[in-house]
Amino acid sequence: SPNYTALLALREAVGKVDLVDIRQDLAAREMLAQDGFDLDQGMVFEHEGKRYWGAAAVNRMAQLAARHDWFNRVNARIFSSPSLSALIYPLLRAGRNVALFLMGRERVAANPSETMNVFAIFSHALGINALAELAYYLRYSKALPITWVVAAVGSYLILRPRSPRAFACLVACMLANGIAQMPSGSNHAMLSNCTLAAILLAAAYTWLKGRTWSDFIQTFAPIGRALLATMYVFGVFHKINSGFLNPTVSCAMDLWRAMPQPLPLISANWFAYAAIYGTLIIESLILVGLLTHRWRYVAVMMGIAFHSMLSLSAHGTYLAFSTLTIALHLLFLSPGAATRITRSASWKALQASTRTPLGLLAVATWIGGMLVSAHEPARVSLLWLPWSLWLICLVGKHGRERTGETTVGPSIYSKVVALNILSVAFFVSCSMPYMGLKTAQSMNMFANLTHEDGRSNHLIFTSAPTMFGYLNDVATPKATDSPALAYYVEREMSMPYYSLLDILERNPDASVSFTRKGVLYEHQNAKSLAADIELELHPRWMRSLFHFRAFAKAGDEACEPG
Repeated sequence: SPNYTALLALREAVGKVDLVDIRQDLAAREMLAQDGFDLDQGMVFEHEGKRYWGAAAVNRMAQLAARHDWFNRVNARIFSSPSLSALIYPLLRAGRNVALFLMGRERVAANPSETMNVFAIFSHALGINALAELAYYLRYSKALPITWVVAAVGSYLILRPRSPRAFACLVACMLANGIAQMPSGSNHAMLSNCTLAAILLAAAYTWLKGRTWSDFIQTFAPIGRALLATMYVFGVFHKINSGFLNPTVSCAMDLWRAMPQPLPLISANWFAYAAIYGTLIIESLILVGLLTHRWRYVAVMMGIAFHSMLSLSAHGTYLAFSTLTIALHLLFLSPGAATRITRSASWKALQASTRTPLGLLAVATWIGGMLVSAHEPARVSLLWLPWSLWLICLVGKHGRERTGETTVGPSIYSKVVALNILSVAFFVSCSMPYMGLKTAQSMNMFANLTHEDGRSNHLIFTSAPTMFGYLNDVATPKATDSPALAYYVEREMSMPYYSLLDILERNPDASVSFTRKGVLYEHQNAKSLAADIELELHPRWMRSLFHFRAFAKAGDEACEPG
């Protein structure tokens, strides 16, 4: 900038200095680009017929500048060292990128439109997910002020899905909401937090490297796809157990019986088996289809339809989970397919209608209807179902990959190696029930899986895990004066002793009577169990990520919401 050049006192040291605004001087921009200079990642300084770029430019200017004041002396001391210049310059570039981003300034090199169309479709779906998040927390009376902000920003993103600043704001607010809502043992919280972490890490990498939003989506998309693929792997594997395959207790039938009328009227025995095995087959086919080029768009359609159907059940509140998985499915679309979708008459009509007063009123009414109906999952789902069906039609018509097309970035492995640690960590988290570790947040969704109290109903892992002892040390609350434990007492549910200690430590005024290893302990609280709490429990931050599900009494494989 002119101020920076003046501070360096280059004019005093070398004479006339010409500043060229490459945003305005197209000829200079094209010439420098042809010479291989990435103008988004660094300035170019030309002196005595030689050009210097990025850290080398700063280093050379520092060597040349006059040093008559304190700033230039400090500047020269720092940037006249090539190694220090190379170390510090990326931070300066990152600060510049933040400033340009907040100002809404475009980069020198335009983002490839096809890649940004993938971003737009995912961004649009994430906005829908933000509304579903608010509906979810309203149902359980856990909506915080930040939850409302999430929904507000999400609503804007639905209408303006190409806004990187709105997208960044939404991700930041969703992360803040996720942290504020901890601890949470839901599968949705786990998948959502991992997705947001992947976005954050990919954005940080892109920002520090001075790269484009196109690079961001290429960095993030493979991790988002890996998370979804892992969800399907364990969504199927966890269900290979005697409980899920038994029509009398299977979660598949519990979800079906909670569907809107008249669907539950179909209840014949043959249909029960069709629902159970059909669930396993459909989820398996979706996984295989997502990983193949020819049938990928069909798998995306099947995934959207499957999770839309799931969200209709009042057995639990699955809309937030369903909309998040739909957004992740859309990452499997090729840039070409995304371009055809965003150029379709249907997509353009939706975007155009939201720029009119009548269109905005219609959207506001639709959003208001979902929030007012938050305590009735089936009604909320019916309100958002037209969007889901519209999306299925768009993918069916425009989503098929053509010759030479594929997903943006590698399939399920990011080129940024460190980012793949998140995918591996998610896979390990999902496998923890078989290690005797946490059973919540493991994609154990309405699966009837039992590994507690020395028993296992899995048809492959037929013996209970013994690597860790958390699942074998079980307590059954019998009476309590605390709302935090009343749910388990009323339903005669058991839980790992670790979970009971965690609840008591977080609720020091709570009192509970419980059985453990055949012994009845009466009127216990955090004070009377202080020694066990000190010995057994991890720090709270770790417990926010380390959860166990409560479960039914031994021998009962009844379905509990996942």
